Amino acid sequence: MPTSLIAIASVLKKTGIQVSLYDENIDMFDWHSNIIGINLLGAPYIPCAIDYLKKLNDKFGENNYRLVIGGQVVNGLTKEQFFSLFGKNAINGNNIHELASLFGLRAEQFSPVEKISFIDGYNLLDDNNFRLYLQTEAGFYLSQGCKYSCTFCGASRSRINPITNQKERCVEQYRDIDMAVKDIEFLIQKSLQFDIHELNFYLSNLDLFQTPDCLSKFADKLLLLKEKYLNFDIHFRALATVKSFLDVHKNCPELLFKLVKVGLNKIGFGVDGASPIVWKKTKKPHTKSACINAIKVIKETYGIIPEILMVFGYDEFDNEETLKLTLDFAHQMNDIYGAIPRPHVAKDVLPGSDNWYKKEYAEKVNCLINNPNLFVNLDFTALPSEITHANERFRELTAKYYLEMCAMSDSLTQYVKPISQEMSDSELQDVVKFNLERYDF
Repeated sequence: MPTSLIAIASVLKKTGIQVSLYDENIDMFDWHSNIIGINLLGAPYIPCAIDYLKKLNDKFGENNYRLVIGGQVVNGLTKEQFFSLFGKNAINGNNIHELASLFGLRAEQFSPVEKISFIDGYNLLDDNNFRLYLQTEAGFYLSQGCKYSCTFCGASRSRINPITNQKERCVEQYRDIDMAVKDIEFLIQKSLQFDIHELNFYLSNLDLFQTPDCLSKFADKLLLLKEKYLNFDIHFRALATVKSFLDVHKNCPELLFKLVKVGLNKIGFGVDGASPIVWKKTKKPHTKSACINAIKVIKETYGIIPEILMVFGYDEFDNEETLKLTLDFAHQMNDIYGAIPRPHVAKDVLPGSDNWYKKEYAEKVNCLINNPNLFVNLDFTALPSEITHANERFRELTAKYYLEMCAMSDSLTQYVKPISQEMSDSELQDVVKFNLERYDF
């Protein structure tokens, strides 16, 4: 389900703007409008946006269309980088002032996305497509922002401002909980129309347990929904930091039991290796003993399935010893607690990460901006490449340990292959064919 597009469509509809919603994974768009918005799920999709611009240019002619580009990755680009990649016909859809100007409106005329229901957006969906979405897991927007400052993360988080060099603290921002639950009830009712009796959600929270008060209010509202729809099941999963989970376990375990009751069945912990040295370098706020404790407690006390997200293979910090520690840790947690491994390859630059703005990485960043097809190599599921791991020996080691973790029987990650500028057209086609439908879950 294209949740981000449904959200912005709801904002635009509430402002009185006519909107149509298309999913070109299902139906082709007939381009009856010359103002088109797309959402980028991450840096690897930047080449797709550039290709889309070329199609629009062929369809409408230069200067006769506008492409609105949204997604968190856009926030990681400087204004110069944005226009270098996408040109003057593109608009940063995350910038409410630019979006308002496009429609001849003022920014204050747009309702904050956190304050509204998305039912207007859901109602734009064709019933056949809606049924397809409801039969599979859907992303659900509940909050955004993380108070922690992991250096490799491109999401909305606490960070050092690259211009002022001052720390900017991020506070998790929840949607209006009544609006969020109203949307879930609407989706339940829509599911029942299609004779579907369960919903599966992946919550948007970057760290589910960092704001327990808001989470508890959400859980209380879900309990009322479950009582109203007794024969309907809701299941959801989310990401969490080890530290926030252990804090909630210590201070309000009743919240965790309540979440289990309303459908929480899986948590992905951002463990990201097994080396204290690497954790310190990347500003991960936990220890090995804390990780083990969190995995043990969430499984044995609450019956929630633990997933362990492993971003490892840092070009600057890791070595063969730390790579092996990471793989061994994944095997141990899987063997003892059934923790599901979700391996990913660390990338030293990513729009929004700390290194993206550092002078010592300027050459690599410029290479990506000037050769945007290489952005596909920044996929966290992509094997290491020349641009992400310059040292050939370390690149081979990282690939070796990453593939071994991907091969574990419970692993959820389907790795993808990177590309290089030296590849022939046939080699590029082979990579594209191999990567098709190998999504990160």
